[in-house]
Amino acid sequence: MEKEYKRLRKTMKDKNFFQSLKTPGKKSKGFTLIEVLVTIVIIAIVVIPIMTVLTRGTHSSRMISKKERALFVAQEEIEKILSKKGIVLNDTVYSVKEGKSFFVVKRKTKNNEGLITLSIEIYQDTTDTPLARLKSLKMEMY
Repeated sequence: MEKEYKRLRKTMKDKNFFQSLKTPGKKSKGFTLIEVLVTIVIIAIVVIPIMTVLTRGTHSSRMISKKERALFVAQEEIEKILSKKGIVLNDTVYSVKEGKSFFVVKRKTKNNEGLITLSIEIYQDTTDTPLARLKSLKMEMY
């Protein structure tokens, strides 16, 4: 019994023993079509959500940049108005160029016995929602 055990153990150590267990006629080199397709599907499942997150991040970054420029324009317009004395302010809509972008400025004023409320809204394109909105008070002494 021990002799047979040693022979079986020697056979298992031999590399040819494990190769003989493989199915005959099947080559072990390369990948099958199924393996390649499964790999492609797994990669797609991982890559698609990552691309979605990156796309949303890029869009958010651009929108924040637009809003930041619009806020700068609004602040600049309010400072122009506050620096001038004795001018008559009316509600108006006009456009301003900031860098490569055009913004629509909507100015509203309310005069309450020498205390003027300025409201500036900045729009871009044809959106109904302003990118920036600022309010300020100006006191006029007569």
